[in-house]
Amino acid sequence: MSWMVALQSHPPSAPLGLLLLLLIGATVPHLLQVHARPADFWCDTNTRLSLMLNFKDEGNCPDVLPSPFLVPCVGLNLLEWENKTLQEKKAEVLEDFQVFQDGIWHVGNQSNLECQAWVETFKHNVLQFVKIVSRVHKQNDGSTPPRTPTQTCGEKNKLSEVLKIYRKLTRGKLEYLATDIRETDCIYNRKRSLRQEDVSW
Repeated sequence: MSWMVALQSHPPSAPLGLLLLLLIGATVPHLLQVHARPADFWCDTNTRLSLMLNFKDEGNCPDVLPSPFLVPCVGLNLLEWENKTLQEKKAEVLEDFQVFQDGIWHVGNQSNLECQAWVETFKHNVLQFVKIVSRVHKQNDGSTPPRTPTQTCGEKNKLSEVLKIYRKLTRGKLEYLATDIRETDCIYNRKRSLRQEDVSW
């Protein structure tokens, strides 16, 4: 890092010390955001939205895909959704993201070099969602949930169509799942936190 070189090549001084403090101050919030608690994702809407906002739907990839992209069924029937258990909802959302994970893997293996950087970004974004949903899905029994046959809704030949469905998943079904989790885990964690504060007093 250039600022580390500057610190080593110049004796410490007041302005330089101030610069170091500013650099540390700018870094700490970023570290806190990266290592945020898993509960923050489900209990804080802004944390959840930031994960998708950091992913840009653009790159040097052509819109026509090198091979068909199998997509999950992200549409939601509210009546059917309400009749499912929370564990079933978690499994369904996890399976949807895993379909995207498989699809982008195949696209990445066939993409040109100019497109590779963006494909890796997409892979990373999908993987983050898979890890987060998988973690909350296995909370009940502590084991990793097995892959199950997923209902898919055909294939897409254009990247723009794939991204449209991906955004629909993150802004639709995932948000409904977050609402259900918020009504259980987040309220429970909040009450437990308040009890701990009472004890500390």
